[in-house]
Amino acid sequence: MNTTEQLAVITKKAWFTKNIGLATRTSRLAADCDSGWRIMAEDEDEKCFDRLEQLELVPLEKICQLEPAFAEIMEQAEEQAFYLVDGQFQLGELPEYWD
Repeated sequence: MNTTEQLAVITKKAWFTKNIGLATRTSRLAADCDSGWRIMAEDEDEKCFDRLEQLELVPLEKICQLEPAFAEIMEQAEEQAFYLVDGQFQLGELPEYWD
């Protein structure tokens, strides 16, 4: 995967506070450059993705710079959720809203 061309959707809260709590990957892509990754802060819920003004499109390489542990899960399959715990992403259940 080319990390400079592929983009992730990240909430502004997660991006600007440098606080990633959950990274999910969807198969529902918005564009060719969409990696499928949706990233939010640990204290946000699914409503954070309802308003475009709350979101940023960020190259995957920038996500890896923000949270180096993301590089370890970046190639994981779609329809999975990873929770950041003590600096490591752990596979977990997809949130209920993911359907």
